[in-house]
Formats: sequence, structure tokens, C-alpha cells
Amino acid sequence: MITDSTARCSLYARSTSHEQPIGTATGFNRTFLLEIPLPWTKQPLESLHVTQAIKDALAEYRQHVGDVSATLLVPNAHYATEGGRFIDIKVEDGRITKRDVIARDGDIAAIIRSFARNEPLPAGAEIDETPWRDMIVCTHGSRDACCGTFGVPIYAVLRDLAKDSPHTRVWRSSHLGGHRFAPTLIDYPTGRNWGFVDASIAESIFNQSVHPQTLQSHYRGWVGHRDPGLQMLEAEALASLGWQWNDYRQTGTILTRDEQGRGVQVEIEATHPHLPGVTFRGEVEWGEEFTTFASCNAAPVVYQRKQLVRYERIVHSQPSNL
Repeated sequence: MITDSTARCSLYARSTSHEQPIGTATGFNRTFLLEIPLPWTKQPLESLHVTQAIKDALAEYRQHVGDVSATLLVPNAHYATEGGRFIDIKVEDGRITKRDVIARDGDIAAIIRSFARNEPLPAGAEIDETPWRDMIVCTHGSRDACCGTFGVPIYAVLRDLAKDSPHTRVWRSSHLGGHRFAPTLIDYPTGRNWGFVDASIAESIFNQSVHPQTLQSHYRGWVGHRDPGLQMLEAEALASLGWQWNDYRQTGTILTRDEQGRGVQVEIEATHPHLPGVTFRGEVEWGEEFTTFASCNAAPVVYQRKQLVRYERIVHSQPSNL
């Protein structure tokens, strides 16, 4: 049993054979990315520049529309705009959709309220139609030391890679979950969450220069799936079809769940505008327990290993759309 509460969670996780990033992505139906200056507190929405109006607008959205998460972005001089940015990311029709809004008057709360009330954007807001690729790197050191220590250098690597890519932005972000897998990042609009990223892995993800199967030990999952079993099956789809899997639309279904909570059978139906559709089915089983640190300077916690034990791929005869 480990007891050292001063352990760096990511360093410890890398040193063991138990940890596997896949199945640990924080899934969602919708999330908002808010450009908010530092400093940030451990709880990002309690930070100095998160106004009460923004908090109230998020509460109104959750009350009238549904669950939504919020991630903060450090304003970046390379993409500076008057006022600030608000990025709406949603899982819709089997893929990630992204809407980029510039708050010319700085009133991000008014934009969130318009979403909550299903109203047109306020007068001070402007849609940015640029097809941005947004790479979000957690550097939230006030939340967890590993995220700050290991995230900032990877942000710098990606910023350097993006210099010659005019439609790619790289951001420092607040908590993305999974401190022990730091450095972590999410690549939008594909919605792929990565962990244990070093400079070489960052370059491979950025350029998609190697087959994704070689990156499996760094892949946490697709944020469009909340269930770990679906994330594990989706990882096999990515390894099977390569980067062209990014062009498919996918819907995941939990077919059965073991009554003792020891496993799950899952299915992903995927379609492509020009290629035959494909179905992936698999079974995930829960295995042995292991002890690790979920965060730096915290008490150890017990998790259970998960493993995809059976998997099949069924290719359909004709292209179709969801």
C-alpha cells in the first residue's frame, strides 16, 4: 500500500504498470471554453476574473437547458481580439461541432444567457467563421502541480509547431481531468483527449505523422463518449481505421451492463459520407484493483483496471449518413 502523500501523481503513474489512460477522458454533451485572464484558483469558476454575471448565466443555462461544463483559456496575444472569446463545443449528430464567438464588448455572460434562452446572440457578439483547430493543453498549476510543471513545456512545443499553421490555435487551459496523466491535452474539433504527452508525442499528434495505433498508450478517449467502455472500444476503432476515423460520425450504445458492475458490452455505429459504414462491438471487463495518486499531495486512491476482452468490426456494404 502506498502512503506517501507528497508524491507527484503523474510521475508515480508513469512508474507503474497498472495505469492506462484509455477510458479516462471526461466526456460531455456540451462544454464552453471561456477566455479568462489569470490568476486562476483551484476551482476555476471561483477565479478573480470570472464575474458573478458569468456564474449566474451558467446557472441559468443549467437550469433551463441542461448540463454544461466550462473550461477557462488563458488569453493569447497571438489570437488577441477586442473583448474576448467564447467557444461553444457540442456533441451533435455523432461528431463534435464548434462555434467560435468573439465578445467585442467583453460581455461573455450575455452570450451564455442567449444560449440559455435560445435567443439570437447579443449585439456585442460576432461569430468567427474561421475553421480553427484548437489544441487545449492543461497548465492549471493551482489545481495540480503536475499539470503546471509538465503542461507548460508541452504548450510551448505545440505553440512552436503551430507557427506555420495559420488555422491552428494552441491554448493553456484549466482542469481537463486526469491530473495523473499530465501533460494532458484535447484536440478540437476531433475531440480526442491525450495524456502522458511528451515533445515527440505532441509532434506526432499535431502532424498526425504516425499511425494512431502507435499512440494508444497516450490516448485517453473521445470526449463524445462518457462511458469508459465506449471510450475503450472507440480507441480500437481509431487504431483499426487510422486517422480517417476522424471523418466518421459515431454513436455509442451500452448494450448490457453486468449486474455486479464487473463489465459492459458496448457498440459503436459509424457512418462516412463516401465510405461504407462500420459497426464496432466489444466487451469490457473490470479486473484487478490497484492503488495510485489521483492528484499531487493527496491520499492514495484505489481504481480498477479495465480491459477490452472481445472486439469485432462489421463493415456495411454502402455509404450512409447518420
